[in-house]
Amino acid sequence: MRTTPGGHTLLELVVVLAIIGIALAAAAPHFAVTKRSATEETQAVIEAARRTALANARSTLMTIRTDGTWEIVPATSSLPTALGRLAHRGSPLALDISPVGICRPVLVAGRRMEQLVNPLTCQLSDIIR
Repeated sequence: MRTTPGGHTLLELVVVLAIIGIALAAAAPHFAVTKRSATEETQAVIEAARRTALANARSTLMTIRTDGTWEIVPATSSLPTALGRLAHRGSPLALDISPVGICRPVLVAGRRMEQLVNPLTCQLSDIIR
């Protein structure tokens, strides 16, 4: 009886590698972590504060500190309605948001932030985008 040598052919190896490649290509989007930019993160917090002010029809203070922590506090309370931490750290920002959604910058570290935020839309300026 004649024995055949062990091992795999080149064609079998190529087919297996092709199957693995297709499987990895299909799974790759699930491995990718989507990270928001610092501007997008900051804008999301500002929008949350604005929605809070509009929903409660009360002035609301939104504060972002240099360590990335933020809080949203209604004017009639000392307790925040929302708080968290940004993935990115940056310059401090504080906005007083009126009951109708107008953003007014508050003095932070001795400087005002008018040029950074559009008061009517609460959108961050193109200067920092």
